[in-house]
Amino acid sequence: MRRQVARDFVLRSPEKRSRITASGYTALVRATRDGRPLAALLLDLDDTILDDAAGADEAWALAADGLVARQPGLVQAEVVVELERARSWFWEDPERHRRGRLDLVAARYEIVGLALERLGRPNAELAKETSHA
Repeated sequence: MRRQVARDFVLRSPEKRSRITASGYTALVRATRDGRPLAALLLDLDDTILDDAAGADEAWALAADGLVARQPGLVQAEVVVELERARSWFWEDPERHRRGRLDLVAARYEIVGLALERLGRPNAELAKETSHA
C-alpha cells in the first residue's frame, strides 16, 4: 500500500521538481541552488544524528541568570528549578508539544511565564523579553 501511494505522489514547484517512485527519487530532483541533483537527504526523526537538545540546560541557566538580574530577590537556583519544572510540564503534553514545536518562541514565553508565576513574580514583559533572547 505504501509503495502505491509513493509511486503516484508528485511534488511540483517552480524551483523543485521530484517524482517519488517505489525505487526512490528519480533524477528529476533539483533541490540545490545551482540546479544540481540532490546527492543525499538525511532525515533525523529521532535525534540520532543531530542532538538539538545539547546545551539546552546551559541556555536555560543563562536565562535564569537574566531573570535574577532583572528581578531583585530571586534566587538563581530556585529559578533554574522552576524553569525545569515548567519545561517538563510544557513538553510532556502531546498537544502542547505539537504547538511548541511549531512556535518555539511562544513555547519559551509560556515556560518562562509559568516559572515566574510559580516563583510569585508574574511578569509578562520579562517573560516576553526572555523568550526572545
